[in-house]
Amino acid sequence: MPGTPEVPIPNEPISALEKAAADLLGQQELEVIDACILSHCTDRFLKVARVILRTESELQHRFPKLTHIFYTQRLRHLVDTRHLLAAGDVFQMRFSEVRLLR
Repeated sequence: MPGTPEVPIPNEPISALEKAAADLLGQQELEVIDACILSHCTDRFLKVARVILRTESELQHRFPKLTHIFYTQRLRHLVDTRHLLAAGDVFQMRFSEVRLLR
């Protein structure tokens, strides 16, 4: 019997609480977050979920009000600014991949 096909589920919109916490971040804190995301990427494609969950785990004590939703937005920023190359919609973390831009 074949398994049930998986259906991509995009991230929820950012909550008001998380948005308020994110709005308080300074440039240095955003650079720390971006560097952490990049540190979990390689020159080969990795699942976005893997990169984001490692980032969230590493930063949870420093930024307790931020979740995978915000970190995925930062990852998207890194794609848009050509630090990362994406395959698929990064907001569907289990169905997309990223790698460092060569």
